[in-house]
Amino acid sequence: GRRVPILEEAITNLKSSGVTCTYRSGDVRSPDDAKALVDLAVSTYGSLDILVNAAAGNFLVPAEDLSTNGFRTVMDIDTVGVFNMCRTAFEPLKNSRFGGRV
Repeated sequence: GRRVPILEEAITNLKSSGVTCTYRSGDVRSPDDAKALVDLAVSTYGSLDILVNAAAGNFLVPAEDLSTNGFRTVMDIDTVGVFNMCRTAFEPLKNSRFGGRV
């Protein structure tokens, strides 16, 4: 996620339920951000055991109103972002004591 106030609210709610968690704002389209996210998980929790690729881009418009640039943005988030996260997480997942899951 990239919206810090929403991330902070989610962290507050999770922690109030006893969940150990942290966050980092980032853009999955950026290999550097993907690396920073994976590095944070490994440094905070000691390993990376699962990766859930849940980032998504969308524009709430009829298909005929979606611009080429808008479509490219959605594709970059939904495909390049998944690739960046998987590629970055591959080694820590392989090293996981649970075998890792994507």
